[in-house]
Amino acid sequence: MANVDAALQIAQFKKLAAAIVVNVKTRVTNEMSVDEIMHTIHEEILSFFVKQQQMAIEYVTFNEDQRANFAELMYSLLEPLAGAFKGMENPKYAAYVSATGKTGARNFMVNA
Repeated sequence: MANVDAALQIAQFKKLAAAIVVNVKTRVTNEMSVDEIMHTIHEEILSFFVKQQQMAIEYVTFNEDQRANFAELMYSLLEPLAGAFKGMENPKYAAYVSATGKTGARNFMVNA
């Protein structure tokens, strides 16, 4: 089995845990046993990933117009956030470009 960075895994789980916690809180009652609560948590985690999988499958089945509309919507939602990153430069990427003269994310990811 590959070495797993537990701290990284926990950090990544915390990013999506908020959505799961909200759903668990709405379902858990004071009358539930510990086993019932654990079962509820497990169900909500599975439900979250099933929904993500369904969204991915739906996107893959989009036709060209639907993908264009989806991309336009996502761009309009993310554009304000992207504006906050303008003027920021990844120092590792800058060093790579300086050393190799190559630009582009693919070149950086594959060759750096």
